[in-house]
Parts: sequence; C-alpha cells; structure tokens
Amino acid sequence: MLSEEIRPVLLERLRILTDTDDEWDYGIEKCCRKEVDLLSKNISDTIHFFTVGCSDEDFFGWLKCFPMFRKKFKAKNLSKLCVHVFQELLAKHMIRLLLKVNT
Repeated sequence: MLSEEIRPVLLERLRILTDTDDEWDYGIEKCCRKEVDLLSKNISDTIHFFTVGCSDEDFFGWLKCFPMFRKKFKAKNLSKLCVHVFQELLAKHMIRLLLKVNT
C-alpha cells in the first residue's frame, strides 16, 4: 500500500528538515525524488493517499515536491488532471487546517 511505502520517506524528510533547518538540503531533495517516484506509479493510489491517508501537515510539507511531481506527470500527459486534483486537495487540506487553528 502506498501509505506504508511513503510514510518512512515523509518522516525522513521531516527529520532532515528539523535537523538542518534547511529546506534545500540535498537529503530533502533526495526524499522528494523518492516521494515523486512512489506517487507517480499509480494516479488512483496517489489520489487516495492524499484524500484519505495523508495528514494536512504532510500534504503541505509535500507541496515542496509538487513541481517535480507535476513535471513527471507532464511527461505522461496527465499534468492538467494532476493540477486540477491537487487544487481540490489543497483547498480541502487548507480548510481542515484553518478549522484546527480556529478551534
């Protein structure tokens, strides 16, 4: 399952960011590449992961990897679908995050 494969990579990216306090660290870029590889295998699994299996914090942290992901999907002619789906997911996660802050 995608969430089981990607969770360790997300945690590693968070650990590197916390340890280095540098968003552009080589280790973070390496994690982003791994995440993009995992997420670009199957668009249905990816949408399910971001809709059901992804926390708001993970989603917003992952946005740093989105340009790399979009580029990979552009090569597969799925770029418009990808952008549309992620705009909807961004709105959903943003609303949930705002609701958490306001409670």
